Amino acid sequence: MSVGDAALDEQIRLWMEWDKNEKTRAEVEKLIKDNAIDELRARMIGRITFGTAGLRGTMGAGFKRINDLVILQSTQGLCDYLLTLKPNPESLSIAIGYDVRHNSRRFAELAGTVFLRKGVKVYFFSKYVPTPLVSYAVTFYKCDAGIMITASHNPKDDNGYKVYWGNGAQLVAPHDANVLKHIESNLTPWPQCWDTSILQTSSLCLDPLKEVCAQYLVDNSTFCFHRDANKSAAAKLTFSAFHGVGTAYVLPMLKQFGFNTANVVLVEEQAEPDPDFPTAPFPNPEEGEKVLKLSMRTADENNSKIVFCTDPDADRFQLVEKQPSGEWYIFSGNEMDEDFYVINSAVSTKFAKTMAEKEGFKYEETLTGFKWLANRAYELRNKGKVVLLAWEESIGYMPGASLDKDGVVTCAVFADFFTFLNNKKIKFTDQLENIYSNYGLHLCYNSYLRCPKPKCMVSLFDDLRKADPNKGYAAKCGEGQIKYVRDLGVGYDNSCPDNKPVLPWGPTNYMITYTLENGSTFTIRGSGTEPKVKFYIEIILPPNQSKDKVEAKRQLDDLIKVIISDFFQPEKHGVWQRIARFNKGIDDKLERQISLWLDWDKNEQTRQEIEELVKEGAFAELADRLATHVSFGISGIKAPMGAGFNRMNELVVIQITQGMCDYMLLVNPCPEGRSIAVGYDCRRNSLRFAQLAANIFLRKKFRVFFFSKAIPSPIMSYTVLRYNCDAGIMITGSHDSKFYNGYKVVIYWRNGVEVSMPHDRNIMKHMQNNLNPWMDSWDISALERRELCVDPLDDISMRYQMESFDNCYHYDANLLSTEKITYSPLHGVGLNFVLGVLKEFGFSPGNIVIVKEQAEANPDFPTLEHPDPEEGEKAFVDHGSNLIFCTDPGADRFCFAEKQPNGRWHIFSGNEIGTLLSWWLWTNWKSGKATTETNEVYILNTVGSSKFARTMAAKEGFKYEETLVGFKWLANRANNLRASKKAVLLAWEEALGYMPGIAMDSDGIITCAIFADFSTYLYRQSMSFCDQLEQIYATYGAHLGCTTFFSYSDNAHLAKIFGDLRRSSAGSLREYPGQCGELKVRHVRDLSTGYNSGEQGTKTATPWSPIYNVITYTLFDGSTFTIRQSGTEKRIKCNIEIILPPEKSKDVQAAKRQLENLKALVIKDFLKPDQNRLVMTDAK
Repeated sequence: MSVGDAALDEQIRLWMEWDKNEKTRAEVEKLIKDNAIDELRARMIGRITFGTAGLRGTMGAGFKRINDLVILQSTQGLCDYLLTLKPNPESLSIAIGYDVRHNSRRFAELAGTVFLRKGVKVYFFSKYVPTPLVSYAVTFYKCDAGIMITASHNPKDDNGYKVYWGNGAQLVAPHDANVLKHIESNLTPWPQCWDTSILQTSSLCLDPLKEVCAQYLVDNSTFCFHRDANKSAAAKLTFSAFHGVGTAYVLPMLKQFGFNTANVVLVEEQAEPDPDFPTAPFPNPEEGEKVLKLSMRTADENNSKIVFCTDPDADRFQLVEKQPSGEWYIFSGNEMDEDFYVINSAVSTKFAKTMAEKEGFKYEETLTGFKWLANRAYELRNKGKVVLLAWEESIGYMPGASLDKDGVVTCAVFADFFTFLNNKKIKFTDQLENIYSNYGLHLCYNSYLRCPKPKCMVSLFDDLRKADPNKGYAAKCGEGQIKYVRDLGVGYDNSCPDNKPVLPWGPTNYMITYTLENGSTFTIRGSGTEPKVKFYIEIILPPNQSKDKVEAKRQLDDLIKVIISDFFQPEKHGVWQRIARFNKGIDDKLERQISLWLDWDKNEQTRQEIEELVKEGAFAELADRLATHVSFGISGIKAPMGAGFNRMNELVVIQITQGMCDYMLLVNPCPEGRSIAVGYDCRRNSLRFAQLAANIFLRKKFRVFFFSKAIPSPIMSYTVLRYNCDAGIMITGSHDSKFYNGYKVVIYWRNGVEVSMPHDRNIMKHMQNNLNPWMDSWDISALERRELCVDPLDDISMRYQMESFDNCYHYDANLLSTEKITYSPLHGVGLNFVLGVLKEFGFSPGNIVIVKEQAEANPDFPTLEHPDPEEGEKAFVDHGSNLIFCTDPGADRFCFAEKQPNGRWHIFSGNEIGTLLSWWLWTNWKSGKATTETNEVYILNTVGSSKFARTMAAKEGFKYEETLVGFKWLANRANNLRASKKAVLLAWEEALGYMPGIAMDSDGIITCAIFADFSTYLYRQSMSFCDQLEQIYATYGAHLGCTTFFSYSDNAHLAKIFGDLRRSSAGSLREYPGQCGELKVRHVRDLSTGYNSGEQGTKTATPWSPIYNVITYTLFDGSTFTIRQSGTEKRIKCNIEIILPPEKSKDVQAAKRQLENLKALVIKDFLKPDQNRLVMTDAK
């Protein structure tokens, strides 16, 4: 089981020897099997250590994760240390509690088992409890220690192990270091410690729940000052427990304070414990509005003016108050303490100091973290001092009997406070103003800069210590003089007589506090757990200036600018600003998205893109890239390549694939026997994206058919069908510009059709629940395991060519043909597949002239700005033959041109190709010996495409149907019809997409071969394709059309355009314009609303969807025009068609003039390019 690293091998050996949990053992075995060396090192080398709140980390296997074995080892170390201090186990006792997180009770049971096996009395709570209750139990029972299993407000995948000493406060030096030493000496699990049954059988295991809860309520009721008023209070209080333990404990505490709990409005969605935190993935009230919206909405619905919240373990508290304006005011951690305090942390407001100086009580400051605050409070109380309050700015408050922050008691204290204020008819914000008038305004602000590399932190603090050539530390901050500097990294504080700080210091403390002459302060502190440098600012104005908040905010803004530019020096130190306070283009949501991107993305190039945009202050661009995620359009997911959730990149591909995989596993949880095909085109990054997608499924034990070379898009659809895959993924940008790439998902189930509703929406929902990359998502080494990853290229190529022969009707004539056909793949992947199918149809290499300049795959498309056959003449190059065939880079689209007797080229439009192909396939089907009845034969096309097939069907007797734009709609309908034993000869759309063959997607390869076969038939009769088109029109009537494109840059203009299209000239909604110039509109069909004025009940029979803007106008002369929004680009398409009866089909010039006139009217009266800022580009 060696991984080739001796130290790592030893850690793995020990883990497998010690761990008895099958799940975490299997995790390690899988990592070894996957050769995930980096992940193994991250989990196995070193140990998780005590931080500001005990042990805390992600749950999972490894010595640096939270799991059964680590909990056992940690508890053994704690127990062994306690036994060295008090060797008689009968004299020891410990309290153990747990929250509602996944595995919390299991971890608590293992911890309790360790102590019970050593004969130590254990007070083990039978139910989940708030964190402060364990601290209280330790002091109530005079225990030697306490253990609380909690990760507080961390995300759902985390858990933690908090240790209290006998004084009820968290573990601090030297005990934390001593416990770690004893852990290292007791890593092997003690006998029977995995057997937790002793908790049910031992007389030493006692349940303290009822007794502790009762006494906790009594002791903390001393903080109630208005019980009688509370009893009669009618005001409603809204409370949220954030899916945690709070409801069961806050309500009894409020009742103890005299409140009628019938007046407490619970946020029902968050009232009951739920370890998945479904409505708040980051269940921290400190996050502000984004996590409090549900609470505020509940309060609004119940006419409540106040909102209280506790975090999941109920140790933190948040207050929100409704203002007369109707807006909600969210109090910061520095604002909620003003009536009660004595101790706070080094980065919290110094208001307590100001008030202490005026009122005469004592104020003290500690390092950040409640272990420091609680231990100092314990020391002071032991000296007979009264500690009213200990608190810190991150909404943690300790007003009660517990020696830890306590959201339960704080909630009741503020409810009592609310009664007092409400009876005086004042608000908390009013009281805050009164306080500032007495003691002075303290305006606080904190933020952070990202520090992606550890060396940035070192260089930054080195520069801060030598900012002034003479004095070392900076002497000025802007125009303000710096009076004092305290540096807890080197032990310097010039406000103290010996220049030595009172607070503990050490070389790992990156924390410098500056005090200005005017009393304002700012602190720069390195985060110990995240790649951030934090800063905290406090502006202090005297009481007589406390009303001048404009001046305070001006000072604050000036100070922020100076601190960032002169102290942080972002360009020099490689740090960048978390927010732009002075740019209104950024908000909390965007900040959050930026942070998530940089936390998740492992690609240095795209990470750097985002970092550079932040440095430049390009917040509009950042919002465009990060505010929303890419989503399914007409043809899968397509977007420009680049950094951001709204672009195509490695992280987004991982996220989409995780969503797709998770959804598929939900439908069938067992992956054995399941398979998926993954292919890619020749664009930049396509191979890498495909590898990342394949890797996700391989690591979930799917069989993956991964193509070793770039392939055309229709080959993916064909592969899914032939191998009965559960799904297929095709990485392609089709015919988009070189800057685009896409993620085309060909599914469901085994039908080879592009994903459509509801599966596309379900995939997106599952993606949103799986945004954080799974373990090993970036490690593609799994593709080397050939037992699950198979290359299907040769087998699929052979099968596809053989099956395509069913569409060949003139094989023998093709063998004898001497006609030359020029072919170009437009720098894409079509060449080998097109040549292979042409050979299968009987054509020799001598028949095909390759456009050499465009033959090889090239992601830069050097000869074409837009490699789209729809672009018309720009896509064609004359190489001496009468026919030119082209496929787009993904080989899913086809177009062709034919040389005319006058030497000019006729480039066939998408509608003309569809007309020819419809006639050809119907004629050959009719002349064959088909067994299907005529009325069970179908040709399909999309709205906006020519209605020639409808005209032909009416005359010939076969069926015609119309679908929404996009091959997912065409192919799904074709699949349903074929499942009903109907024959579908062809499905097509005017955008050069045709599905005549064996793939359930537009297929330029087979279409190319069919037209080569068709040309043999025509040229043997001395006819051209143009001649054949004239004959078709003479039989069925001429259908002349054109397509016009308009590009737009602003979605607001798009909404206005389609809004106007749904209004009459008088402005009435749902009446639609009734005229186009002098031509009257007969009826209108709107496929985004389901409206059709030409059908009974005005409900369209054609499928419709609110996500598509597609409106078709039919005039009284039979002409039609359709205006629709592109599903993949910022373009509007306008399709216009004029229909002439057979007897007038020869009068083409008059029809063309009519078409041009109608086109001009539609543009002038309906699209209004100048008014709507549209740029027009014509395509034939």
